[in-house]
Amino acid sequence: DPTAWLPDELLWMILVQVLAGGLCGRVCRRWHAVCAGATAKKQAWEWRWAGYTHGKATPRTLRGDAESEIYSLATSLNHALYCGDVDGEIHVWSTVTNTHLQTLEERHTAAVLALVVGNDGTVYSASADSTVRLWSGEDGSPLHTLERHTHSVTCLAVGSDGTVYSGSEDTTICVWTHGRGESRHIRALEGHDDTVRSLALSNSCKLYS
Repeated sequence: DPTAWLPDELLWMILVQVLAGGLCGRVCRRWHAVCAGATAKKQAWEWRWAGYTHGKATPRTLRGDAESEIYSLATSLNHALYCGDVDGEIHVWSTVTNTHLQTLEERHTAAVLALVVGNDGTVYSASADSTVRLWSGEDGSPLHTLERHTHSVTCLAVGSDGTVYSGSEDTTICVWTHGRGESRHIRALEGHDDTVRSLALSNSCKLYS
């Protein structure tokens, strides 16, 4: 259990915040570093465990301009936090200055259910509109739209070579290549009889679903 090392006071505080804030899903945690959580309003919390002492831990709150449920989060090496919301928009905050940087253009037409940032900074988003979109990590401009799934795309994984894996409510996992300015569909992995809700890619390039 990754929470076993946390003091009881901090665990209780997290539980209270989850219940009071109406978290969509659960607090997203990167242990021993910075943790971000999404609430049912257009805001995100950042928790710094290193600053925790004697039951005191106060999150920084990153807020947008309007209320809308946040469904997905991802961070990049250049200190950007990407938040996907129920309206199909992706908002970008600076985790250094605590400011809203931009809202990405050409939003999805339905909720953004998953976000991943690749090693090269490319941002990948999966949506209930059945598409996967790619965005530039430099200026947020749209790069490609991947269309193959017939239902909501619920999860993503990206390999170090740029291979993209997308899981969907249509029970398939699509495999895509991305590189040299283009993206294309390679194949669809079949075998599940229900929604593919989570994907994990090992260092040896084994895909788990």
